Amino acid sequence: MHMPAYYQHPQSLPVKQAPIDPLRSSVVHLLSRANAFPCAAAVQSFTQLVPPISRFQLALDVILPLLDSPVDVSVSGRLDRTHADHRCHNPQLSQRILASYILYALYAPHPITINPFRSALLYTFNKER
Repeated sequence: MHMPAYYQHPQSLPVKQAPIDPLRSSVVHLLSRANAFPCAAAVQSFTQLVPPISRFQLALDVILPLLDSPVDVSVSGRLDRTHADHRCHNPQLSQRILASYILYALYAPHPITINPFRSALLYTFNKER
């Protein structure tokens, strides 16, 4: 049986990949540079990057999972608490601190009781304490 010229075998069709969300990539990049700038500057960058309508969803999808990730405190053997500028040498820990700060700061103008991330923040605080 002869196939028509326009027929393409399914294996030869190009595979469609999910489009890369530039907004999500920007937030991931921002979090990856947690040691590079103060938390307040990161929150300002986050609010400038992400439109208000998308902030809650990106916080759920990208930022909140960082609080559940395990922290390896032995990256450099110990955490140096006496460093001159008090920045963490552990990238995982600094990302978790930044993630917590962003989740808190998004709703800072309102009472903490109505912050939708309150339970996650309290859990993380008690676990890290």
